[in-house]
Amino acid sequence: ASALLQLCSGYCARGELKRGAAMTVEAQRIFASVVDREGEADALRMQAEVRLHLKDFTRAIAATRRCRELQRELGSRCNEAWAAIQLAQALLSAASEEEAQELRRREKAKEEKAREEGKELPRQGADGQDWFKSEEEEQERPAKAAFDRALQSAKDALQLSRPLKDEKLSMRALLAMASAQLLSLEAEACQKTIEEGLPLAKQTPDSVEEAHFLLVSAQLCELHGPQQHQQASD
Repeated sequence: ASALLQLCSGYCARGELKRGAAMTVEAQRIFASVVDREGEADALRMQAEVRLHLKDFTRAIAATRRCRELQRELGSRCNEAWAAIQLAQALLSAASEEEAQELRRREKAKEEKAREEGKELPRQGADGQDWFKSEEEEQERPAKAAFDRALQSAKDALQLSRPLKDEKLSMRALLAMASAQLLSLEAEACQKTIEEGLPLAKQTPDSVEEAHFLLVSAQLCELHGPQQHQQASD
């Protein structure tokens, strides 16, 4: 089973993601058959990573949920927190895709209605409005429940990480939280999370983590309108 996980890494490095995913499934089966929960959790973690790259969000979510359950059973608060972070990422990806599909469906319905009524719609995005800024009759946000689940998973990860005094884990949990709050349109809470997490990211030798926080911050500024665009550019 361990050799299969190594094969997965090799296949993924060559871009053969589907073959890599197949290796993790077989590895998980073997670990489960011998009741090696640590091995099974590791296989599930890798499986979720590959599924996310494949945009197979349903299976990625299932893998991360099972991985978190196993880590909880093993009593590893640290590993459960990492699994909760991964779950939040998978849920956010799935929610974003679900929302995009629903918005396309609504746009198509608008176009069809306009054609039936002999009206002409402006080009999509021409007025710069998003669905939640529209002056039309309010509709429930697409995939709201999915975004709520992602936000809860990020909250779980942060709650699990705080007592551990692990700065890297806390920083990654805060990044997951900020991303979830951004996409859940919780602007004020997102800003506070960024203010807490960015100093931790700056302490890491890898500037990628700091860049991720700055990207979320820039996206948050964009949501506040044109007056914040210069701050986003900075």
